[in-house]
Amino acid sequence: MSVRVSVVGPADGASYEIFSVESLDLAGARLSGPFVLEIGEEVTLRLVKGEVRVEISARVSGVERGEREATAVVTFLGENVAERVRPVVG
Repeated sequence: MSVRVSVVGPADGASYEIFSVESLDLAGARLSGPFVLEIGEEVTLRLVKGEVRVEISARVSGVERGEREATAVVTFLGENVAERVRPVVG
């Protein structure tokens, strides 16, 4: 079962599923999509795998720009990151 990721809007809490998960581990993820996130930018991500849903803050630590898409490397932030993300990572 694959993991879906959405960016959660700060104002309204709506989620926007605009990125694909290239890789995911307990510390962070590589996300590809049509929008470029900036290095240092902080976002709230909603990770979903089946019935499991986790919202976690992340900081963009790297960006790789392609011709049509960009890949953002994000590092998860906060306390107990590994425990919070483990149900989604599996």
